[in-house]
Amino acid sequence: MIKIAFADDHQALIDGVKMLVENTPNFEFVDSAHHGNAMLKLLSHYPIDVVITDLKMPDMDGFALTEKIKENFPKVKVVIFSMFDQQEAVDKGLKAGADAYVLKTSSLDVLIKAVNEVVAGNKFYGHDISSDSRESSHAKQTPILSATERKILNFIADGKTSEEISELQNCALSTIYTHRKNMAFKLKLRGKNELLKYALVNKYNFS
Repeated sequence: MIKIAFADDHQALIDGVKMLVENTPNFEFVDSAHHGNAMLKLLSHYPIDVVITDLKMPDMDGFALTEKIKENFPKVKVVIFSMFDQQEAVDKGLKAGADAYVLKTSSLDVLIKAVNEVVAGNKFYGHDISSDSRESSHAKQTPILSATERKILNFIADGKTSEEISELQNCALSTIYTHRKNMAFKLKLRGKNELLKYALVNKYNFS
């Protein structure tokens, strides 16, 4: 039996993956965790063959979790299961030691295939991570933004409010508003939520 654990902070997705695993021959769902540290504790208590992990979680992202798993539990295979299709995110996952990278927009059959491939000793990157998406990702890379603006975009992608960002940056709230206005102008974005959408889609292009 292939023993599987899943790290994600969305319970509905955990329930869906658990059902998938439990209905797949030779697969066993061991447990789930809502954040990285909880997954590391699971690994220290249970024999697990494959960890499926999201990238965006509260205490540590999936990249950091992957690195810690490979450092402390080298025999465990890691499948990154993410909504981010940027080439930068895929490359960062490979550098962290991930054995597979699967998009959440893929069919669940692709996730099953990824698990089987990594257990067989292979690397797996879903077909949905195509050269076209990689090229479009490069085309979307953040142009002409300053280091401070890129940092603020990261905060926006993490769900921080302007007030929280001003505290983190130790600057006036009006300064953050000015940065947001300038970024929207540079990126040719209009509308109240367009900067947030851009930050989420391009999160790993300006990290």
